[in-house]
Amino acid sequence: MRLTKKAYLDLINGRGDAKTNVGKIIYYMGVQNLIFSGLQVALGAMIGDDDEEKDAKAYERVANSMVDSVLGGLGFGGNAVATLKNMILEYNKQEKKGWNADHTYTILKFFSFSPTIGSKGRKLYSAIQTQKYNEEVIKEMGLLDIDNPRHSVIANLVSALTNIPLDRLVKKIDNVDAAITEDITALQRFALLMGWNTWDLDVDDSDVVAVEDEIKKKKEVEKKEKKKIKKEEKKKEKEVENKAKEEENKKKEDGGCIAIGKSGARCKKEAEANGYCTIHAKVEQGTKEVRCKKIKSDKKRCGMMTKAKSGYCYYHD
Repeated sequence: MRLTKKAYLDLINGRGDAKTNVGKIIYYMGVQNLIFSGLQVALGAMIGDDDEEKDAKAYERVANSMVDSVLGGLGFGGNAVATLKNMILEYNKQEKKGWNADHTYTILKFFSFSPTIGSKGRKLYSAIQTQKYNEEVIKEMGLLDIDNPRHSVIANLVSALTNIPLDRLVKKIDNVDAAITEDITALQRFALLMGWNTWDLDVDDSDVVAVEDEIKKKKEVEKKEKKKIKKEEKKKEKEVENKAKEEENKKKEDGGCIAIGKSGARCKKEAEANGYCTIHAKVEQGTKEVRCKKIKSDKKRCGMMTKAKSGYCYYHD
């Protein structure tokens, strides 16, 4: 961009050959920029699988890389515009995901205005996300297992907080391990050894995948066990309920009160209505407790209190 700016100033101020200055502007802003960005994306396309959707995104990446290159070379103002542009693009990308949107990435695009702060932010968030999505795998795999995602979490935290590039070391070890042990193409193997990320090449760690499959199987077994236990509990509840109904029907048949006292013993009085004696009969309740209006044989009023709408207590109702 410095050469482009010089050529532009020479052109408007009439210095040097106009065709040469225009040629420099076209070459440095367009041709060289396109070749560099295109070769970057082409290398990724060669290593990855053929996919029309990926090809369409490749064109977008080339265009975006070219624009960022130009804006970045313009200094503070250009970087501000590039940051705003990338925030809008990331926001739209996340919005298309619907409920699965994660606008933390949009915020990280804002912090990338300062490369140092942006790098620290990405490393911290990477550690959080790795822990979140691999929590069960981390617990299942041993601490000394080279494929344990815990190492990546710790390395990113250390790198973000202390500037010690431990994350690079862990990444190199993971790449070498994947290049040696995974069933991948020679080109993917070469790219891993040259520093490409496993996720850029769609290379999955077979050991981690195996642990994930094992965890899924365990969960399925546990789910079936819980379902079985729940079914048995419901069956027992139904049996108890049916037994209780049978007992109630038996009590109704023999003419005795079906009420069960606090001691667990059945009431010995004769049933009067609905299988209950006069003491245990369920009466319609009023809202206010009043004195029973029954006048006894000694001409005195019953002293019992009742809420029954009839005005009588359970002895005289």
